[in-house]
Amino acid sequence: MKWLIRTFNQILLILLLKTSIIPSEFNTLNLNSIDHWNIRISDISWESATIRNAFQISYIKLFDNLLKGKVNLSLYTLPTTIKASGFQLSTPECSENQCSDFYIQIHTSGSRQIFGLETVVETFQNNFGNISVILTNSKVGFYPSYNQTLNNVSFGYHNDFFLFQENPYLKNIGFRIGLGLDSSQYGYTARGLDTSVVSLIQITNTNPPTINASTPILTNSFLEQKLDYTESFLKLRVGINYLLEILGSHQFFFNIDPYIGYGAVSYKRVDRTRNLEIFNLLNNPNVNFFTISFLLPRSRLTDGPALLEVPGYEASFSYGYKINPKHIVRAVYRYKQETHKLKAPKIEPEENINLTGLLFGDITPILLSELKILSFLPKNKDVVSEVGIEYSFQF
Repeated sequence: MKWLIRTFNQILLILLLKTSIIPSEFNTLNLNSIDHWNIRISDISWESATIRNAFQISYIKLFDNLLKGKVNLSLYTLPTTIKASGFQLSTPECSENQCSDFYIQIHTSGSRQIFGLETVVETFQNNFGNISVILTNSKVGFYPSYNQTLNNVSFGYHNDFFLFQENPYLKNIGFRIGLGLDSSQYGYTARGLDTSVVSLIQITNTNPPTINASTPILTNSFLEQKLDYTESFLKLRVGINYLLEILGSHQFFFNIDPYIGYGAVSYKRVDRTRNLEIFNLLNNPNVNFFTISFLLPRSRLTDGPALLEVPGYEASFSYGYKINPKHIVRAVYRYKQETHKLKAPKIEPEENINLTGLLFGDITPILLSELKILSFLPKNKDVVSEVGIEYSFQF
């Protein structure tokens, strides 16, 4: 942020000095002559906070799960930088001392492949009368992504006020205020295999207690993971910019806009597991009812909302050449950096509560499901570096 402000001050000083020593035809900007429709196509380098937040949400319940006797650790080879394509349409309209602009931006990318590794250790305990059942599942799953999409749509309106029209050195400085809506959507689907080791212990409350431990069962399952994640926020921006036109054909523009945004996220993850050896297990004498019920095909949903806070800033520089009064071609560079912070998440997984155990008075699963403690909250930077070509047409 500091280097951008320092660079802007240096550019502004050079331009002010130039306009004080060069002929007046070098500063021929007329606000009434820059009402255009602008179309921009860009190549984008993107470090996405949306992707990182989407996968780090699984850590929100990490400490809660530890207290429930469950360890769930997921590791992903997330891309550092991805390539995207951008499109922008803007409609600036100017009067003697201000310019208003409505814009819409679209960024789209299919990010490179992600490999996932998930390690889960789960322990379930229920009481059935005078029998306690402890079921332990340890599994390792590996799965590559095969379908990913990342899209961003933002639109808004801002006004640039040129308050020093009577001063020849300051008349091209504009002060911006604007409002925008930003939404990023990420979709991820993966398929793979996991290997599980399932063991069962039954304790009968007799005197002395009878302990019956089953032989651990090694089994393989096919899994599918589907993730849909959206971040949307409303942002208020203020900023400063500088416009300059030289010899009626060359246009320069520089701006820097800090902003703050507030919004919400929507998270939905579905994990589907189908055991590949279920028919063989049915004939295994070491497999009982409790183990079979755990190995049956199942689907688990984790979803919910959270609040989102997004501080950031955006800076851009462009050079435009006026081919004739109606047609202008520009080269544009834009840099954006913001931080996506999740607040107050209500993202909960489906709890596996054994209703039969509840009938016998075991309320431990309910107590654990209501446990709320401080957990990890995702917070990641979103960085966009954009180089584009813009065409302007004056009606």
